[in-house]
Amino acid sequence: ETDKRWEAHIRKTEALITDQITKIENLRKEIENDHKLIKEVTMERDRWLSQTEMLRSSFSWRITGPLRSARRFQLQLKKNLKQVINGTDSR
Repeated sequence: ETDKRWEAHIRKTEALITDQITKIENLRKEIENDHKLIKEVTMERDRWLSQTEMLRSSFSWRITGPLRSARRFQLQLKKNLKQVINGTDSR
């Protein structure tokens, strides 16, 4: 009788251990997939940063810089004038 109880207890313990091992393996695979995704996203980010840097160092980007600055100034001035006209100016 005691042997049967111990055998049942051992079987139950082995089943729990097997279940935990399976869960650990699944988590390991998830982590591995996450690492792959992180690597892919990092490579994509680096590619876009490189493209952005190439654009900013290009001749056409540098030559049109004053135009972009003038446009930003124009948009900010328009915003400020609307605030003054509407009485929402915080100055």
